[in-house]
Amino acid sequence: SIAVIPLSKTRKAIGDPPMLTSKAQVTDIKFSPMNDDLIASCGKDYLVKIWEIPSGGVQGEILNAPMTELDGHKKEVGIVEWHPTCEDILCSAEIEIIPNSILIIWGLHENRKKGATVLKKIVDHERGLHSISWNFDGSLLATTCRDGVLRVIDPRKGKVIGRHSGSFVEKKASRVKFFGKSNKLFVIGFSQSERQYAVYDSTNLTKALTLARIDERPAAMNLEYDEDLNIMYIIGRGENTIHLCEVQENAPFAHEMFTLTTKNYHKGLALLPKVSLNTSTGEIARFYKHNEEKIVNVASIIVPSKGNSSEVLFPPTRARESAVTVQKWIKGDNGNIRYVSVDTINQQENTSTKTAPVVVQAEEVPTDVRSLTKAFHDKNEEIGALKGLRSPAS
Repeated sequence: SIAVIPLSKTRKAIGDPPMLTSKAQVTDIKFSPMNDDLIASCGKDYLVKIWEIPSGGVQGEILNAPMTELDGHKKEVGIVEWHPTCEDILCSAEIEIIPNSILIIWGLHENRKKGATVLKKIVDHERGLHSISWNFDGSLLATTCRDGVLRVIDPRKGKVIGRHSGSFVEKKASRVKFFGKSNKLFVIGFSQSERQYAVYDSTNLTKALTLARIDERPAAMNLEYDEDLNIMYIIGRGENTIHLCEVQENAPFAHEMFTLTTKNYHKGLALLPKVSLNTSTGEIARFYKHNEEKIVNVASIIVPSKGNSSEVLFPPTRARESAVTVQKWIKGDNGNIRYVSVDTINQQENTSTKTAPVVVQAEEVPTDVRSLTKAFHDKNEEIGALKGLRSPAS
């Protein structure tokens, strides 16, 4: 289930919050980047669901019917990603280890309650996907996959236009993010004994532009990206650290800034949209972290201005509006992205009424051959990573 919690009630025990309930275990959730009331989720029932939160939140009730369900997958769906410039386009992908996983690009109908049209179905991935990233204007996709291949995809044609396999992009939990307007790729993954990051040019995936060590921990990692400040946040699962890495479109392309250590370990972590930050204090990022005690904790990064203008820390950011319609995007129009002042938006926003989604669900025990096989392979990956950290003499 998905708990819908007002930001004013974070740092407290979740208790019995209003819920968006699904018949199957939820595997991923994403707020629409242009509509705070719209959430996409996916799960083990092979469906993608679009939820609309009522104005003012779910008030003490259970919302057990999504606005619409998108039915097109034949395996467990584990990733959903909204398009960055069109509010009615999203993609979803299968994550199971068994062969031939599908990535679907959906175009929601004008009346969203009537569902969506499959714009493209991409069947190139030989195993389940690890991650998906849209580029700056939504004209390209990048994916990492259990088959060990980094792919760049033309989403309008549904064709893979670039691929890289082997070496750094391994089969264990790699992640990718586009950054900048020249379509560079930031990838995290594992070598035999350490976690690493690399930068690739999406037009030439032959060799990494740069490759660097992060640390030697075995946990899988996730990525969050601040495109205004060009910062990648590298987040280890089940850890209490967040690595900050500055990225740029020219050499040296990336360098680690520092590591943020928080008090509590996290099971899940989300980055608050820039327009909801407390800019008056110099807050450049705020993370909401879900832990074992079912408490949503908060970690902020605050940078004193030291005489700098507010635009140094808070440059103009994307307006939270659609830049193009589905039909125009299909025809090749990427739209014109409008930028607005963060301070201006913050004066209009009342963050106390906002909501934050948290997945709250007990660990599921495999009940059939497929889910048992997937759990077996997942645990083997974790065991392999741990073994790789041991010395031969140990």
